[in-house]
Amino acid sequence: MKTLKQLKESLAENKDSAEYNDEGGMAKGQLQTAMDAAKDMMNMIQDDENLPEWVQSKITKATDYLDTARDYLKSKDVTEDKDPRLAKAGVDGYNKPKRTPSHPSSSHIVVAKEGDKIKTIRFGEQGASTAGDPKKGESKKMKAKRKSFKARHAKNIAKGKMSGAYWADKEKW
Repeated sequence: MKTLKQLKESLAENKDSAEYNDEGGMAKGQLQTAMDAAKDMMNMIQDDENLPEWVQSKITKATDYLDTARDYLKSKDVTEDKDPRLAKAGVDGYNKPKRTPSHPSSSHIVVAKEGDKIKTIRFGEQGASTAGDPKKGESKKMKAKRKSFKARHAKNIAKGKMSGAYWADKEKW
């Protein structure tokens, strides 16, 4: 028999993102089935009826599992004020980059959020001169530097908010 740790590792290895497209719909279907079963059992069981221990145990477990899942979903609505990653990074909110002049190698940090994914990203080389925003009358060399950066990192920039290249392009180039 597999341990809980082995099961988790097995699930993590086999996770295919295409498999997990309709988790909400699937969960709602399962909850509907649970509600239907609960309603039926409420009508079948009399208040003074003695139930076998295994039936009582199954009802207790189902109740506990549903309560635990509900508590988790309620806590998932964590506000930005409560997310410790924001405080640790020293940023004002999700997707709000900040300079980090005292960091030894990276010039910026952001706590990126896209959907329910959250990731702390450090980007930009400390002390590197970048082209910045296009300026009127800027040199051809700076224009070429910007164009080169964007071409070199186009694939990663296209990945969006969860990519350091996206934030470097947005903030520094």
